[in-house]
Amino acid sequence: MALTMNSQNWNSSFNLWWPGYIYSGVTVNDGIAYFCGANAEVQKVTFTYNDDGSATWVSNSLKANFPYNITAEFYGIDFINISNGWVVGQRNYIFHTVNSGVNWTRYNITPAVPNRNYNVVYINLVADSAREVWVAGENGAILKAPSDVQVGTPWTTLKSGTTASLNAICFTLDSTAYFAGTGGVILKTSDNGNTFKQLTTGTSKTLNSISFMDENYGFAVGDSGTFLKTINAGETWIPIPNDRTKNLYCVRFLKRYSYR
Repeated sequence: MALTMNSQNWNSSFNLWWPGYIYSGVTVNDGIAYFCGANAEVQKVTFTYNDDGSATWVSNSLKANFPYNITAEFYGIDFINISNGWVVGQRNYIFHTVNSGVNWTRYNITPAVPNRNYNVVYINLVADSAREVWVAGENGAILKAPSDVQVGTPWTTLKSGTTASLNAICFTLDSTAYFAGTGGVILKTSDNGNTFKQLTTGTSKTLNSISFMDENYGFAVGDSGTFLKTINAGETWIPIPNDRTKNLYCVRFLKRYSYR
């Protein structure tokens, strides 16, 4: 499948990606991105820029590279670099690749919660080149582990203090992060997950994405056109009036503090 785009329009010679939903994507450099979605699909996408400012995208399905036949949804994906990445989804699925999706290794979290859905994965730079993998999902689940965690090594399960389903993660500092989810919930940790504070958002709508431009200035978006802004590190959230009534799924700043 090839997709050609420019700032004015999108043109595709096939149905985009695969039948069903695309849930998450990450760009790892100026020419490679990964996407995940319905029916356990993961796509590696190569794109090149044309002289007229448009870009041509070519996708390659990685689904056949998983160790067994999977039919669950994949909700979250993140990569450290072009080779090293993680994907998470339904039924406790957490997979890791170190060779650009040629092979995938499953991580079993113990004690497992039957059929728990993990909605988002985020790789955080904690110090120098050290990184942690954070995973969040149903019933306030938040887990973390070093990015070089070995199969069979326990992950750290954090006490979020909520039963909301968490859909998004954004770090603004090494140890400061925000989690957004159902019921208008936004959690904040300032000590790398030792404690969490539930912030007042003024909405009960599901929040699907959160992004910060710096330590103080951020946005969250969600169902029914919900659009929130903070200018004081989440202490207060201001609704932004807009004419959207459909669900909003993603907001991001194109710099260090980003997305999902």
